[in-house]
This record gives sequence, structure tokens and C-alpha cells, in this order.
Amino acid sequence: MQVDGGWGSGNVKEAAAAGANCIVSGYALFAACEPAKDISYCRKIVEESQQNSYALNQSKEAQKKKLEEELSEALANLEKQKDETIKAFDAISEMVKVFKKALPV
Repeated sequence: MQVDGGWGSGNVKEAAAAGANCIVSGYALFAACEPAKDISYCRKIVEESQQNSYALNQSKEAQKKKLEEELSEALANLEKQKDETIKAFDAISEMVKVFKKALPV
């Protein structure tokens, strides 16, 4: 994302934090006492922000993957419990049938 106008060493952090990776700066840098130093500083800030953003995205992806794995495991456990419950219900139904046959009417 590119931002244009009024950006320099005094406010580049805000632009970089907002996702800017291309800072267009004219007067703010050329009017500076040490333009080369300010340009290096701005470049450093933007690069650090991009690295932090990348690391954050990687962390979020890892968290998402872990949650998806946990959800998949939980669903598999629920499916297993459902099958066991159905088997238990079927066994109880069979026992009821046996008791009904054994009891005098």
C-alpha cells in the first residue's frame, strides 16, 4: 500500500503500522537536516513493520491450523461417542424385548 504526501521520519511509524509499504515523501525528507539519515530510518521502520506483520500472520496461521486440528479431533470423538451411544441404546432395546418375552402377560 502506498501513502503519499507529508510522510517523514516523524510520522512514518503510523503509516507503516497501517500497512503502508511504499512511502512517497518529498518535502518532509528533502527539507530535513540529514535527508539520507531520515530516508534510511523510514526504510528501516517500513521493513520492520512488514516483518512484524509477516510474523503475526504466520502466528495466526499456526493458531488457525491448531484450532482446526483440535476441532477435527473433537468431532471424531463426538462421532465415536455417538456410535457407542447407539450401540448401548440397541443393547438396551434388545434387553427390553427379552424381558417382555420373559414376563407373563
